[in-house]
Parts: sequence; C-alpha cells; structure tokens
Amino acid sequence: MTDMVLLQDLEKIHKTKEVAMKLRGYLGVSIMIGFISWLPFLLILTLLVAYVEEITIRLAFINCVIPSVVFGFLYGFSMGYFYRVDTIVIKKENAANRLDLLVIEMAKLGYHPDNQVENVITFTPNIYAGKAAGNISVILKTDELILTGARYHIRTLKKKLR
Repeated sequence: MTDMVLLQDLEKIHKTKEVAMKLRGYLGVSIMIGFISWLPFLLILTLLVAYVEEITIRLAFINCVIPSVVFGFLYGFSMGYFYRVDTIVIKKENAANRLDLLVIEMAKLGYHPDNQVENVITFTPNIYAGKAAGNISVILKTDELILTGARYHIRTLKKKLR
C-alpha cells in the first residue's frame, strides 16, 4: 500500500516538474526576466529624467514607460538565452560513485544540494550563481549523469566533469 502511494506521489512530482521545466524554456525565461526587470528600470529612469530635465515625475513617468518596456523586452530575451533549460548526459564509469566531485563542482558554481529523492538530487542556487538560474536536477545512474538546468551552468559543468 505504501509503495503505491509513494509511486503516485512521485508521478505528481514528475508532472509538476515537467510543467515547471516547460515554463523555463527560452520564451518563458525571457518573459519572466523581462517582466521583472522593466519596472525597476522604469522607476529609476523616471527619477533620473525628472531630475535632469527638471519636469514633474508624472510627466517623466509617462515619457519613460515605452523605453522601459523595450529595455525589459531586450534584456529578457538576451538573458533568456543564458538561463533557458538544457539537458545533457555525461557518460562516466561509476558515475554514481563520483558524487563527491559533482558536489564540489556545483559548489564552485554557487549551487548547494537541496533534496534527494532516490537517485535524483536537486541543487539550488545561492546569490553567487544568480537566483534567476533556477535549480539543477541530477539523475544518477550507474554509468551516466543526466543534468537538467540553466544552460550556462550546465555547459560549464559538462566541461568540468569530462
């Protein structure tokens, strides 16, 4: 009975992560970063324009909305390229036994282990890796490692672990 409940829970977790990974594709990440970045840029630009041009904040705000949205759009799409999700497979003998090397390399990138469910380990980023980078999931098999996460960090790990 408990095995059946555990299997159902794992299926729910897998479906939830699948949806989250789809949202972390290029377009999803670009929209997320662009949406987050345009508002602070708008506020700073409004204050700067109001001060330099010596106009009211309301008029400066109206004049700065479009440039801020364009900035958010361009910044989001440029950063989305680096933070989109990628999956790689690293073939190594005794890959599951090389967990210590993986944890050290992840720490160098700014990730720390968050949780482990059977042979899947999830690493979360600290401020050094960048919070927009998201989690990296590692599936340990006897002869290979399957890494899923932000493209930039995954490619760096691939170079280090070869």
